[in-house]
Amino acid sequence: VELPLPTQLTIMRRRRKLSQRAVAKRLKIPQPHVARTENRGHDPRISSVLREAKALRCHVILIADEELNRLAPA
Repeated sequence: VELPLPTQLTIMRRRRKLSQRAVAKRLKIPQPHVARTENRGHDPRISSVLREAKALRCHVILIADEELNRLAPA
């Protein structure tokens, strides 16, 4: 199952045991910006996703369908 990027960011932030406030402090942005990026109803800019991922020590990658099928068969 493919999860939306905002959901994935929320999951990774929680795994890192970080609050939205802590991520916002790392990014030097207001906490509501982090909340908006993680909101499933919002379509965040890729630059926002990449910045938050970096703050969470994660990477956003593109994988070709055939590679994904090879790595994680359905």
